[in-house]
Amino acid sequence: MRRRNFLKKTENNGISQNKGGLDRLICRTIAAAVPGVTSENIDGMSGSNKASVQRLTGVKPVIGKPPGLDDKRAYRMIKQVGNYGEIYASTFGSKSKKGLSRGLNALWKDGGLLYALPLR
Repeated sequence: MRRRNFLKKTENNGISQNKGGLDRLICRTIAAAVPGVTSENIDGMSGSNKASVQRLTGVKPVIGKPPGLDDKRAYRMIKQVGNYGEIYASTFGSKSKKGLSRGLNALWKDGGLLYALPLR
């Protein structure tokens, strides 16, 4: 009996489509934390005049998006699970049983190592 591996990466010209999309979404959660876009205020941030916030909310199109993905993908993800800080807090931080501080896992502007790549 032959099994299918649904987690297998799909190769296209040597670049993994699954990994590229996941990397972009992780970068979007970090990028959302910099201007303070959260799961609670993302709807109100759609009217922002910052281009990076407009790209996060899907108002302004993203340049070089992967085929098959729309401009609202980051909006939907942030609306459902939050930015990187919210995800960390609910998984490891103050809102979890572990209660770990972010330390070096904070944004660079807060003394950590996380740096959001520019959204273009």
